[in-house]
Amino acid sequence: MLLDCLMYRLERKIVKIIDEKCVRCELCVDNCQKGAIIVEKSNGKKVKIDVEICSLCGTCLLVCPVSAVTLCVF
Repeated sequence: MLLDCLMYRLERKIVKIIDEKCVRCELCVDNCQKGAIIVEKSNGKKVKIDVEICSLCGTCLLVCPVSAVTLCVF
C-alpha cells in the first residue's frame, strides 16, 4: 500500500495522502492554516504537502470527507 500513496516524513511522523481515495475536493487545501497543501494541476490534480511548511497539526485529517489523509506515528 505504501507504493499507492504519497509519503512525507517529518521527525518521527508521516503524513500520507492516499491518492486512490482522494476525491480532489480540496478541503484540505482550503483548511490548511500553514498553506502547506497544494494541488499540482499539471500532474492530474495530485495533492502535495510541502514538508518544510507542514506543522502536522492534523486539520487536513479532520476535514477530509473520505479519510484520504492519514498521520502515522512511529
